[in-house]
Amino acid sequence: MGAEAPRLRPVDVVVPVYRGLDETRRCLESVLATVRPPDGIVVIDDCSPEPEVTQWLRALAAREPRLRLLRNEVNLGFVGTVNRAMALEPERDVLLLNSDTEVSGDWLARMQRAAYGDPRIATVTPFSNNATICSWPRFCADNALPPGIGREELHTAFAAANDGAIIDVPTGVGFAMYIRRDALDALGLFDAEAFGKGYGEENDFCRRAAKAGWRNVLLADTFVYHAGAVSFGVDAARLDTATKALLKLHPEYLQEVRRFVEADPALPWRWRAALSVMRHGHLPVVLFVVHRRGGGTLVHVEDLARRLEGRTWPLILAQGDWNAVDLTLPAGLGGTVLPFDPADEWDELVAILRHVGVDRMHIHHLLDIPERVLDLPQTLGVPFDFTAHDFYAGCPRVALGGTDEQFCGQPDVAGCNACLAAPPRAPVGDVAAWRRATATRLGRAERRFAPHHDAARRLQAMVPELTFRPVPHPDAAGLAAAPPPRLILPPPGERLRVVVLGALSRLKGADLIEATALEAARRDLPVEFHHLGYAYRTLNRAGGRLIQHGRYRQDEVEKRLAAIAPHVAWLPACVPETYSYTLSEVIHMGLPVVVSDLGAPPDRVAGRSASWVLPWSVTPAEAADFLVSLRESPPPPEPRRPLPPLPDTFYDEAYLAETGLPGARPPRSAEAPPPAVLRGLALARARAARREALQGVAALRQRLWRIMVVTLSHPAFGRLVRHIPLATREWVKRLIKG
Repeated sequence: MGAEAPRLRPVDVVVPVYRGLDETRRCLESVLATVRPPDGIVVIDDCSPEPEVTQWLRALAAREPRLRLLRNEVNLGFVGTVNRAMALEPERDVLLLNSDTEVSGDWLARMQRAAYGDPRIATVTPFSNNATICSWPRFCADNALPPGIGREELHTAFAAANDGAIIDVPTGVGFAMYIRRDALDALGLFDAEAFGKGYGEENDFCRRAAKAGWRNVLLADTFVYHAGAVSFGVDAARLDTATKALLKLHPEYLQEVRRFVEADPALPWRWRAALSVMRHGHLPVVLFVVHRRGGGTLVHVEDLARRLEGRTWPLILAQGDWNAVDLTLPAGLGGTVLPFDPADEWDELVAILRHVGVDRMHIHHLLDIPERVLDLPQTLGVPFDFTAHDFYAGCPRVALGGTDEQFCGQPDVAGCNACLAAPPRAPVGDVAAWRRATATRLGRAERRFAPHHDAARRLQAMVPELTFRPVPHPDAAGLAAAPPPRLILPPPGERLRVVVLGALSRLKGADLIEATALEAARRDLPVEFHHLGYAYRTLNRAGGRLIQHGRYRQDEVEKRLAAIAPHVAWLPACVPETYSYTLSEVIHMGLPVVVSDLGAPPDRVAGRSASWVLPWSVTPAEAADFLVSLRESPPPPEPRRPLPPLPDTFYDEAYLAETGLPGARPPRSAEAPPPAVLRGLALARARAARREALQGVAALRQRLWRIMVVTLSHPAFGRLVRHIPLATREWVKRLIKG
């Protein structure tokens, strides 16, 4: 090929049809709305087995002179059908378009412009939701369209973000592939002899093109919707045969694709498109700020983001690994994590948040969050809300636990200062000054939430300048439909099985569980304890009375509990719980439950059958006696308490409505990302690559941590760990886990 610019040719959009009337109708209506002469539209009915498809195509061709309809008298399959179409007009380019696609706007002009951007370009493929290596937002995946946005808006966002951008690919994808006539003349049509009725033919063509010095490119500024596998299906046998044929002709194919997947050069363009969708869409953007310590706080934020997606674009900004802050995109836009160093890359992060147009923020914790992140509402000039998930706003020790890791009783300021000064010393000298600073910062919030009356009351007692509105977490709305609990007692001779769920620290009652199991063993009581989760140390097995089942994933709780078949659950916290997702799991499963008389749990189970409350300071002997009494003469459940009702459906109904956000926001200008945004995406990608490289270090640390846990599981070490000061345990944990 010479360097002379190629002659611009008109293009025929070729749509082979086999089945799927609804998809075909939507496809051709979108093509007719966007394709103008001299470009043409060629539709070939490949002997469709669905009469309604054939009838509709004939009626459409009769009233639409721009559409040229052909019919195969016998089914030729995809390869034979498109070869027939590509041979019709030897002076025209072709664009192969599946009949289960939908196109928008200036898609064709953009694809043609890209095709003629370099004399060496043979094929052009756009981004799509379902296009393997050209898929968006998730790479090499079949994606649903993001909630709350249509294909027209998506195409507009891609065009604004990635105007003119192309990426070389090892192969095009045949759902929407522009082929230059010059390449067809040089390379020939698809190989019907090798690939029969279809699959692999476009990959073969693209590899032949690449070997002859042509380029296959992904066009980053165009989006074409693809339903996938509707018109020309592929069975497993044909797929296997076609794959073998492709690899016989091009043994390097898989390696070339693997290199592309590993390098993922299209990643920045997918990110740019995701930001552009948020910028140009009508949905408001809400930024959640949270720590990465796990627990109920992160569960709540992720649950809230899922519930709001489709009505907002929820972004999550959290403390990440290696001193980074992680910006997580909405799940519908890929859920990708963009890491930034707040010390060196702060301006770029702020530029990205300004570019997408954050409308509101919701801060879910102050712990571990850099000051400049907490100051983002003022930096961006947006209102914010705050949710207290624990007592950190008034207690630097977070959970109202004293130095003995038991409930401190909420002493006066002098008592709090004495607690803070005792080992492990907290990095706060005067709790009154701490609370004044908290009041100043949180006083700027438009709304302040706490998950329960008890948490709101305790917080206000510590920081009287602030009021907190009791609003239960979103999962509360579904708990009313939970099955009522029934205490099914074990038969004579069988022990009462008590299950304890979740991560157990001393604050959560780990030591009490162990001591009660030892008490039951010592007295040979008909009760045993099952811990599903993990503890801060290895607990004594108490002669088989305490069985540890290990960690669990959220999606396997029911299965794991069914295997244990517990009679009752016990939540033995020694400090006030602000809500307790663990209790939510118990209620959801219809289990009888025993809770401590601190915080939200006693109110949440009040009036529920087969639910009881024990003093948080209960002794092991008292706890064991109570549990044994359940199998002999169960006491009455906790009576309902006279508390104001809580708005269980607040987050579904009023959370956005109160702010005015549900209305369509004003459109923003259709502009390319400014330099600071592009710089930020480049920095995020580089940091993500470094983080991936550091995963080896993290894996080593994780192995060391497991070795230490296994070592300390020996009974000889169990008592020792219990007496190691909390500060020392935390220091060792941070040193090893990073």
